[in-house]
Amino acid sequence: MYVRISATKYILEWITESLASLYGIEEIIYSGETKYQKVDIVKTCDFGTVLLLDGLLQS
Repeated sequence: MYVRISATKYILEWITESLASLYGIEEIIYSGETKYQKVDIVKTCDFGTVLLLDGLLQS
């Protein structure tokens, strides 16, 4: 199977040792660090604006 990928930046999140999810990023809205964790707010191709804490997608 071939997949056409149009985004240039991605979030790769491992679900298990052999399964991962790949999210295309349209825009990085904010990227910074607090005293406790790395914080990113990005606009994804499929889910809109999402929050990442220490690189992990929050639901």
